[in-house]
Amino acid sequence: MDQTKNASPEMGRPWRRDRQDAGNDLAQRKRAAVELIHRHDTALRSSARRYSICADDADDAYQRGIEILLSKAPTTEVRQLLPWARTVIKHEALAIRKTRERTLGRPVSSYRDDDSEDWVNLIPSASDGPDEHAVKREKVARSREALSRLKPHELKALTMLAEGYSYAEIADINRWTRTKVNRCLAEGRQRFRSVFSDSEAGELCAEFEPGISACCDGEISSCHSRRQARPSGKSFRRRRFRPS
Repeated sequence: MDQTKNASPEMGRPWRRDRQDAGNDLAQRKRAAVELIHRHDTALRSSARRYSICADDADDAYQRGIEILLSKAPTTEVRQLLPWARTVIKHEALAIRKTRERTLGRPVSSYRDDDSEDWVNLIPSASDGPDEHAVKREKVARSREALSRLKPHELKALTMLAEGYSYAEIADINRWTRTKVNRCLAEGRQRFRSVFSDSEAGELCAEFEPGISACCDGEISSCHSRRQARPSGKSFRRRRFRPS
C-alpha cells in the first residue's frame, strides 16, 4: 500500500511518455522536411520535371512527394533526406506518367508510325528552348541599342548602379552632386525605356529610310551606307570606365 502511494505518477502512465516522444519525433521530422524544401526546392522540382510528361504532371508529382516527405520522413538529417525525397518524387512522377499514358491510349512499344507524335518532344526540358533563346537574344539586342542612345553620364551612372554602387558612392567616385546623380539616373532610365519601346514598335526604322533609299538608288557607296546605318553620335561606341 505504501509502495503504491510512493510510486511516481509517470510510472503508472508510460503511454504518456510514448505519446510525447512520438510527438517530438514527428515535429523534428517535419522541421527537417521544411528545411529540406527551403534549401533544395529547385532540385526536387527538377526531379519531378525530369520524369513527367508535362508541367502539370510534374507539379502533381512534386505535391505528392512533399506530402509523403512531411508524413513519412525516415530521418532528420537533411543530407540523407534529400536523395530519399528525390527518389520518392521520381516514383510518384513515374506513376503519374504511367497513368497518363494509359489514359491517352498511346502505344508503349518502341514502334511508332511516321505520322505519330514523338513522345520525347512532350518531355519538358529544364533549359530554354529555341523560342525562348530567340526572345532573349532579341531583348539583348534591343537593350544594347537603347543603351547606345544614352548620354555618357547617364550610361555611367546606370552602369555603376547596376554594379552595386550606392548613390553616395557614385557621387563620390565621379565627383558629382547628389542632384546630378539623381538627374542622370532618372533621365537615363526614361531615355532607355523610350528607345526600347520605340525599337520594339519599329518606330526607329524611319531614321534609316534616307540612307537605305540613297543606297538603293546608288547615290552613296556601301562604306558610306554602313556608317549611315549606325546610330548617330558618339554614344554608339562601347564605353568603359574605371572608378577613380
